Parts: sequence; structure tokens; C-alpha cells
Amino acid sequence: MKKMENEKKVRIVYATVIMTTLLFLTTSSILLANAAIPKQRNSFSMEYDSTNQKVILYGGDTTYGDAAPVGWNYDTWAFDYATNTWTKMEPATHPEGTFKSLAYDSESEKMIAWRGSISDHVVSNQTWIYDYSADTWTNAEPTGDPRLGLGSIEYDSESDIVIAHGGSLGKDYNPDGVPILINQTWAYDYNTNTWTNMTDPSHPIGRYYHKLAYDSESDRIIMFGGGARFDTVAEDPTGKTMGQGTWAYDYNTNTWENVSVNMNPEVRYGHSMAYDSESDRVILHGGYYYLNPKGLTDETWAFDYNTATWTQLNPEGDLERRGANMAYDAENDKIILFGGVDPDAQFTLLKEIWIFDYNANTWTQLTEDTSFSMISFLISLNLIVIAILLRRKLKK
Repeated sequence: MKKMENEKKVRIVYATVIMTTLLFLTTSSILLANAAIPKQRNSFSMEYDSTNQKVILYGGDTTYGDAAPVGWNYDTWAFDYATNTWTKMEPATHPEGTFKSLAYDSESEKMIAWRGSISDHVVSNQTWIYDYSADTWTNAEPTGDPRLGLGSIEYDSESDIVIAHGGSLGKDYNPDGVPILINQTWAYDYNTNTWTNMTDPSHPIGRYYHKLAYDSESDRIIMFGGGARFDTVAEDPTGKTMGQGTWAYDYNTNTWENVSVNMNPEVRYGHSMAYDSESDRVILHGGYYYLNPKGLTDETWAFDYNTATWTQLNPEGDLERRGANMAYDAENDKIILFGGVDPDAQFTLLKEIWIFDYNANTWTQLTEDTSFSMISFLISLNLIVIAILLRRKLKK
């Protein structure tokens, strides 16, 4: 009788161990799936959500060289630098197309997405709003939304306004099939859900694949680079068809100022740019320009608006690429770079995460945290061993 009771207890423990093992393996699989990182890509958007202290990534091209929209992704990810983890978000809907430009409106605590391409050089005039806390994308359907692609936007926190410049009308506007570049500056007000064309006579020329960054200390939108013509940019070894100079935009006076100096970075497009508020510098990295035999550059530069000077930083661990994106994590005082095109592997797309520290002047690659995977493996192994021992005991 006592032996039967002991066997019954062992069977209960055995069944419990089996159920616990299965539950743990299922939970581990879900957590490991969530701990994955985004696919390799370029031509995506990335911006820092200062309220939730997360870098938000949207969309991109994951199969370099394929005609659009083959290889386009419409996924949304959040990166936490403090824990070195990516989380795949699961919004019910998403913006149309890709190549969106993101700007974080800190007043409304919303991410603004603009300038989508819905097919090869056919652009959308949609503006979308992402709410990280609710994990929702919403088509804003604003008044006066410009139908432009390949432009750039940035949030002016002093004026609580999103500024957009440049981009192109889709090639469906032009009988020759070449997209038409636009030199307009637009302002988006989230509170009134309206776009306004800021008709400024001093504007820079139209361009695409340029970058904007908001210098909050000086209350200026800084713009650099970009391609200035679609039809000849690939044939011009002098760079004359590139967007020349460094420009600063003041929303309060609605004026662009050319603040170029003698020592500008070489003209380029497809570069990354972000404002480091702790150091009061605009950081520029990489891009495509013609003086490099590979076309790509590994340069890192810092721009000081107060002195109107660019400084080449020559940091340790510099890396060549274009089509990557950067965002400044203000909480941790670090610039986070993801993705882009690798020049040394037949233009293979990348999914690496690199961190730039302005104070240390270093680029450091973050590696995936595999500690959870190892712990999961060891716990699962121990549970399986216990189950095997219990099974043997039952057979005796």
C-alpha cells in the first residue's frame, strides 16, 4: 500500500515536471521571439521617443537591389539601450508604403511619419501618427498634406511644430519618368492636424536623401547634403548635382540661412544625422559620395551652429555605410545607429547596432544578449534530466 502511494506521488511529480518543462519551453520561445532583432535593411526610419525612452524603427527595404516594393517591410520595432533589447511591436495597421521620415513630437508624445513611397518613385501624401503606449498607427488625414517623397522632417520643440523640406513629386507627375525635386518647406501642426507651405524666398534648392536635425540650444533646424538631380547624379564625378552647403532654418522668422564654411564635409546623400543635446553638436555619419572609390564613406563629423564649424572626429571603430539611420538617446547620452549597406560585401544589407559616444569619440558595436538563451537552455536541460530520473524510478 505504501509502495503504491509512493509511486502515485512520483507520478504526480513526474507529470508536474513534464508540464513545467513544456510551459517553460513555450514561454522561452515567445520571449526569445520578442528578443529578436529587426531584419537587415536600409531606407528605413528611426527616431527617439523621449517620453518612453525607446528608439522607434519603422519599415525599410530588406532586399537591396530589388525593384520596389519587393522586400519592403512595414514592421515597427522599439529598442531599449539600457537593456540592449529590441521589441517587435504589433500594431493592428501601419502606414502605406515605406521610406517614411519620422519625427517625435514630445509635446503630444506621438511619433509623426511622413513622405511614404507606395511603389518605385510613386509617393503618398499620407501622414501617420504612432503612439508607443497604445501601440497604434493612425492615418492623420491632415489638411494640406504635401504629396512628396524622399524628403526629410524634424520636430522643432520650441515652436511645437514639425518641419519638412525637399523631396520629390513622384515620377508619375513627369512624362519623362524622372521624379521632380521640390524646394518647398512645410510645417505640420499636430494640434490642428494641418500642413502649411512656408513660402520662403531664401530656401535651399530641392533635394532628396538629405537629413535634418533640430539644434534645440540654438532653436534651428540644420540641414546637410542630399542629391539635387535625379537624371545626372549617378554620372557626375564632381558632385555638382549634390545638395551643397549647410543650412539652418528658423521657424520663427521663416528664413533659411546658408551657414556653410570652408571646411564642410564632402557633399553626399544617404548619410545619417542626429543632434546630441548634451554636447550641443549635430553628428553626421557615413553616406555616399564620389571621391571615395567605394562610393561610401566612414567619416564622422560634428557641427557647432554657434561657431558655424564642422569638425571631423576620426573616432575609433569608424564604419562605412549609407542608408543607415541614427537616433540620439538623450537619457543615456548616446547616438544609436542601425542597418545600412555594407561596402565590403557586395552591398549586403546590415542589421548591426552601433553606439557613438561623443565624449569618448568612439563607435562601439553592440552584440546580442545571449545570456537569456543560455539560461533557458540550462534550466530546460535540468528539467529534462529530472524527468528522466523520475521515469526510471517509476519503472523500477
